[in-house]
Amino acid sequence: MDDDTQKITYNYQSPRFSPRAVEHAFRYIKALTGLEFAEDEESTAIIRRDDIPGGNGGLCIRDKNDDSASVVLRDDPIDVILKAVTISSRLGPYKKMGDSPGEPIVPKISEVISALSMALAKANLIPSGRRHISIWPDGKRFGAAITHDVDIAERSLAGGVRLLFKRWPAGRFKGLADTIRWRSGRGTNPYDRITEWLDLEEKSELVSTFFVFAGPRNHPDDPKYNLKRISVQLKSAVNRGFEIALHSGIESFDGRYVNESKNILEKNIGTGVRGIRPHYLSAHLPEYWRMATDTGLSYSSSLGFDDRIGYYAGIDLPVIPYDSENDCPLNVVEIPITIMDCGLIGDQAVDSAELKSKAFRIIDQAEERGSLIVFDWHQRTLYDPDYPGWGRLFFEIIEYLIQKNPYIDTMSGIADLLNARMGMKS
Repeated sequence: MDDDTQKITYNYQSPRFSPRAVEHAFRYIKALTGLEFAEDEESTAIIRRDDIPGGNGGLCIRDKNDDSASVVLRDDPIDVILKAVTISSRLGPYKKMGDSPGEPIVPKISEVISALSMALAKANLIPSGRRHISIWPDGKRFGAAITHDVDIAERSLAGGVRLLFKRWPAGRFKGLADTIRWRSGRGTNPYDRITEWLDLEEKSELVSTFFVFAGPRNHPDDPKYNLKRISVQLKSAVNRGFEIALHSGIESFDGRYVNESKNILEKNIGTGVRGIRPHYLSAHLPEYWRMATDTGLSYSSSLGFDDRIGYYAGIDLPVIPYDSENDCPLNVVEIPITIMDCGLIGDQAVDSAELKSKAFRIIDQAEERGSLIVFDWHQRTLYDPDYPGWGRLFFEIIEYLIQKNPYIDTMSGIADLLNARMGMKS
């Protein structure tokens, strides 16, 4: 934390959020920026709500040196942050929760915090030229995390036959032939790619998090691989400094079966599990977050898109959700996905310059704003016959990322970072 700035007082009453929720938002801004805030209910408070004519209510910041002058922000950062961390959805599995084409653009958390920081400097409350977001260690400008969902760990014969009659994935006859060789004991499992990811990422001095399904299987679209068959590789990943987290089933959208699944996974890998991500991003909020908290998990990664890339509801930094119904913060960090492989590539050829430019643009924006990028590349995509060039595209994007010198950590490392700054229990 920076100690060169005095506490900035505020008087903020919201018709939508409780005083305790408002305090949570200011604690969060402090965690990201190092600025100190203190509530002051007197009329002399420096920061207060301001009903702007023609606007939706903003923030008025009084100039320290001129009581008659003020700086007005139309996008109220407190309101933006609290809307993001109090998301409540009862949508069923497979439904999208978040902005979509045609809907108004939601401000990014990093953008409203940067705007607040600039306004505070303009009002002579903090030094100008100060870095807006200072959460990343070692002077890094932004953060990144690499993740892999293990959805299909084995290419089956029945599946190989079915895929002959589909245009995607591309392997078809090659994929079926490789599967037959493996099943007959004359080859290797085409989708057995965990160790390959470990080797490739270690060469680039990277570390990542694998989300693994552990059952029980209560939905026909849940992963159906044998966890014991890959447990040796998962244990090796842990020993090499990588992280294993839980990939919950579709019927766990409200948190059911999470504790049972966590116990199964921990038994198979021989160590504790700290994070969770729902299969098909199937989650009811805040129930899913509550169950993650009750189960003792440190973080959730339940938000994101599989049909496009970008930041769900403008959440471009890790957040600590707030339970509006019980008026308290939840002891879990939400870390949304930014770029999923299928969301970026879809049915396009990976040689398309547009794909890389989309990913590069998000990396550039993250560097500029101080935000976090979370990649999700499914482990089976290193099997090139089915996913031609997907692995190569990933490492081309990561090479560009590394040139920007971000802070890169596992998902639990990112969660620990925010918890430490918020003074929360990890």
